[in-house]
Amino acid sequence: MTVYMPLHDEIQRFGLELYAVGRAPRLPVLSVETSLFDRIRVAQAVDEQLSKWRHRADERDSGLYSVVDGIVRFRGRLWVPAGIKRDIARFVSECLTCQQVKAEHQRPAGLLKPLPIPKWKWDNITMDFVVGLPRTVRGSNSIWVIVDHLTKSAHFLPVGRISL
Repeated sequence: MTVYMPLHDEIQRFGLELYAVGRAPRLPVLSVETSLFDRIRVAQAVDEQLSKWRHRADERDSGLYSVVDGIVRFRGRLWVPAGIKRDIARFVSECLTCQQVKAEHQRPAGLLKPLPIPKWKWDNITMDFVVGLPRTVRGSNSIWVIVDHLTKSAHFLPVGRISL
């Protein structure tokens, strides 16, 4: 079996292990399994603070903590001990794909609040300018846009001699 050494080095750098299954000559298949969940499971088992929190939560039957596949979750989210958080942060900082993905780091905005409905026409308006247009025969190079919120009607007025 020929091993491409740079790939082998990368696999070892990520803490992965390669092993062959069976002896029949077949097309090689690379199967990647992470040991991250095993490491989290072991770290959670020896974490004293987590065991205290779980014990308190079990006494109150609050449902904050749950165990799925031997891994403790807090409010449905994976609870990761501090030592492993450092390893994950280091991996993400070195991973090119992780750097290119722009994850949303803000909470959802929640429910939208409707705008108040105006009582009269032209009571609530918005105005804007469209600039940078070619000059017309009359010398206008911009448009002044006025929109009424109640009737959704708009006026487009040519405006001349606005320069940027």
